[in-house]
Amino acid sequence: MPFTKADDGIRLRLKVTPRARHNAIGPVHHDSDGCAVLKVSVIAVAEKGRANEAVTKLLAKVWGVPRTRIKLAADLTGRRKIVHFEGEPDAVMAGIEHRREKSLGRRSTD
Repeated sequence: MPFTKADDGIRLRLKVTPRARHNAIGPVHHDSDGCAVLKVSVIAVAEKGRANEAVTKLLAKVWGVPRTRIKLAADLTGRRKIVHFEGEPDAVMAGIEHRREKSLGRRSTD
């Protein structure tokens, strides 16, 4: 799984596709190096942090996590990113897993 527990929340490995046709959270897949990543597509362009902002907005909306609790933790400029969800790890993970299962492959209306 692309999720890992941290002392103050959950970290999630993503592979982001900017300038997509629609905003979507896709399935988990393995990159060429074998790392599990969650695919995320956003309409926004990868300029001036627009795609990063779109990713956090999409994750917050679909998974019901306040945007103030979602931070980009690593690789702000590449397609592969690590997102940190702040909070008690078990509670955060339980909430994300519940909503993730419902939303896989579903398009957002944004």
